[in-house]
Amino acid sequence: MIKGRNKWSELIKTCKDCEERKRKDNLEKSEKMKKEEILSHIGKTYGDYLITDVKFGIPDKLIGKCQVCGCEKEISYPSIKNGHWKDDKCHKHYVQPIKYDKSYIGKRYGRLTVIDVKDKCVRKFKCRCDCGNIYYAVPCDLENGSVKSCGCIKDEISANAISYDRLYKVWQDMKRRCYSESDVSYKNYGARGITVCDEWRYSYENFKKWAYANGYDENAPYGECTIDRIDVNGNYEPSNCRWTDMKTQNNNKRPREQWDNEGYRSFIVVNGERISKRKACEQCGVSVQAFDYRINKMGMTPEKALALSGRKGDKESSVSLRVNARQYNFLQDKSKETGLPISELLREMIIEEMIKR
Repeated sequence: MIKGRNKWSELIKTCKDCEERKRKDNLEKSEKMKKEEILSHIGKTYGDYLITDVKFGIPDKLIGKCQVCGCEKEISYPSIKNGHWKDDKCHKHYVQPIKYDKSYIGKRYGRLTVIDVKDKCVRKFKCRCDCGNIYYAVPCDLENGSVKSCGCIKDEISANAISYDRLYKVWQDMKRRCYSESDVSYKNYGARGITVCDEWRYSYENFKKWAYANGYDENAPYGECTIDRIDVNGNYEPSNCRWTDMKTQNNNKRPREQWDNEGYRSFIVVNGERISKRKACEQCGVSVQAFDYRINKMGMTPEKALALSGRKGDKESSVSLRVNARQYNFLQDKSKETGLPISELLREMIIEEMIKR
């Protein structure tokens, strides 16, 4: 027996028949929604096929009819739903039947020209490539365009393609910093007028030759061989670049006050003038942490946050611990009239004179 006040509610919650009925209702509802979703595909077109009917089962299938030749095909519904079905071309008319006779001699497929038909047991065409090689191709591969040469096209692409090695990435990153405005480092390079010389910008080979001739080591550990500009305000050019480690490169930087870090609140606007947040805090004798606290937690303006003295959060609630409620309310009213912060009024000991009055 269930003890407690809500006995009936507990009985309802633990009733197995109710839970089973609820589970069946949810299952029927989900099955109905699934069937409606499947039936909604009738009339839709996928490639050459028009969906005309549905076949429920495991798995559910859609019946597609080719709009060209009328051939029907069963398509798995999960593959359609997940976007995995790519075979949307009807093979009955897309790939023409191959006749192994002399009628194909002289036909050209890409760089291949059919010069002879091999024995029917082999079922391949003898082709001559434009490069002069002889290549035996499967007819279906020629018809659907998957074979266009003896392999010379792939060799040419491999020979002409630039290898995406470590040095190539250095070359790409160097240009991206100088010319891509979407790059995070553009503000410290391209925006300052730093460029890459034409000799390197338009030729990776020239950059590669200079790199290996001036100490580049492709097997060096990470951070031990990096490109560095001798003059930090100069361009990327052979006379102003060298290969050094990260320690040397970190020591060869502009002074901090010249940095233009457009990060989160790195710069603030005070009295209409844009100034570095760190520099403004140093001038006013306020820590950056205290400034951020006053802006984010206390909702102060930058001018008011910098006007407060001290290098801590200066919580307004802490002031109430040093004065009673009447005095604190009086200070709040006076702060609104004069525009001075409460901590400033306390520091100058104005509170004593006002209370005496």
